[in-house]
Amino acid sequence: FFLFLRVTVSGSSELGSYTCFLKAEKEISATFHLNVPPVDGREKPMIVYIGDIAVMVCKTEHNPKAWSWYMTNGTELVRYPSVEQDKYDITIPSASKSRLEVHRLTTADTGVYWCEAAFDLAGSKARFDVKVLSIAEPLKPFIAVVAEVAILVTTIALYEVYSKRKAKGGEKEFDQIEQL
Repeated sequence: FFLFLRVTVSGSSELGSYTCFLKAEKEISATFHLNVPPVDGREKPMIVYIGDIAVMVCKTEHNPKAWSWYMTNGTELVRYPSVEQDKYDITIPSASKSRLEVHRLTTADTGVYWCEAAFDLAGSKARFDVKVLSIAEPLKPFIAVVAEVAILVTTIALYEVYSKRKAKGGEKEFDQIEQL
């Protein structure tokens, strides 16, 4: 036999998980979840350099009514584009995709960015962690390794010089003892 169940959701407060039970010889239950479509962003942090461009793309399988972009500023979300209009470029290549480009990056652009797809009942967000580094940042580990190698080579060279002097000094003492 078939059981048809119709649920009408009129607001975002009614989204969530619902379970129905059928009591017969054997109890049967089913759980279904009502939520807005998810938005895909970027899982890993985005590492970019000062002066470069950061490109963030959000996608969803369904067409939202609108797209919005935000950056976390401490505890609040600041909507983009902000005052500096030419620094940010928001494009919507298709109804299910939105793209934010941040030009001429500075360390002040480091932070958490959000895209939001607005659907009839609620919005769905995706998160982007952006870290802006100076060009010298990747060189720091290399410089540290070079410094360690230089210290090691210097220590070995000094030990060799010390050992040779001690060996020559010891031969002189041995020759003096033989002469007596």
